[in-house]
Order: sequence, then structure tokens, then C-alpha cells
Amino acid sequence: MDMDNIKSPLNGDELLKIDNYILENKDELMSLDFEVYSNLKSFQSKVSDFNKYIVDLTVNDKTRAWFYLFSNAKKEREGFKKQKVTPEVNPNYKFTVSDPINSKLSGKKTFGGIVFLTAIMFVFYMFFTKDNEYDKCVASGVQYYKDIGSYPMLSSENILASEKAKNNCKRNSGAFGENH
Repeated sequence: MDMDNIKSPLNGDELLKIDNYILENKDELMSLDFEVYSNLKSFQSKVSDFNKYIVDLTVNDKTRAWFYLFSNAKKEREGFKKQKVTPEVNPNYKFTVSDPINSKLSGKKTFGGIVFLTAIMFVFYMFFTKDNEYDKCVASGVQYYKDIGSYPMLSSENILASEKAKNNCKRNSGAFGENH
């Protein structure tokens, strides 16, 4: 348990004693119903032997010790519940292809998986080739304007040649073609 973050007048030895109690009685504490952990009173009624551990404490410190035990045991119980929730596996179950319901379901899942992966691959292909085609188009457009002597500025339209190439390539990635 994290004793550094507890704001309690209980000293480290007392907190350690409570933590040891939790460890020594873990099976009993973990087997208690969740309803027992709903409030401190019901918890105290089920774990009455804890009083033996805290006999030397004052009344106020006993209350703090009970609360510390209750909150830490509750955390342990909740963690224990999460660990225990695992699906039961039937070792005797055998999947047979002759099972018409499961075989149809298996085929549908396989087909659905193939369609899904194909769609993902198509999207990646389109995304990466579009950018590549666009970049090639812009480079060809810039080269075209250099070749005709209108680079860097198209004086007839008062626009940068690179911007004109980008605009044309956005509309059509083959605007400047392979052999402008």
C-alpha cells in the first residue's frame, strides 16, 4: 500500500501492521461479498478479529486504522475482482466444419476481413499515388514555365509560375503531362 500519500497520524509501524494484516488475511478479505465493502459498519461486522491488531491504539486512531484497512482492502478486492473476470474456456469444445452455422459465419468473417483489408490498401494507394502524381505534375509545370522563359513570374497573368502550376495540377494531375 502507498503509505506516503496517506494523511494520517498513524505512524509507519502501525500502517505496516495493517498492511500485514491484509496480506495475512487476503483469502478471507477477498472472499467477502461486495456488499460488505459498501460501508465501513458492515465491513467491521465481518472482520471483527482486526480489533486484536489495534488494541494499543486510541479510540480515534482505531477509527483511522479501520478506515485505512477498509479502503485498502476494498481496493485489493476490486483489483481481485478484475483479475478473476476471465472467460471460461471449455477444453472439450471442438469446432467442426460440418457445423453449418459456424462455417457460414466463419466464411462471412473471412470475406469481410478480405474486403476490409482491400479497402484499406486501396485508400493508401490512392492517397500516396495522388500526392506523388501531384508533385510530379507541379515539377513538370515549373519546368514547362522555365522552358518557355516565363519563370519565375508569368507576366501575362501576374502570378508566380509555381503557383500557376499548383493551381493547374490541383484541377488535373496530368495538366502538364509527361512531355509538356
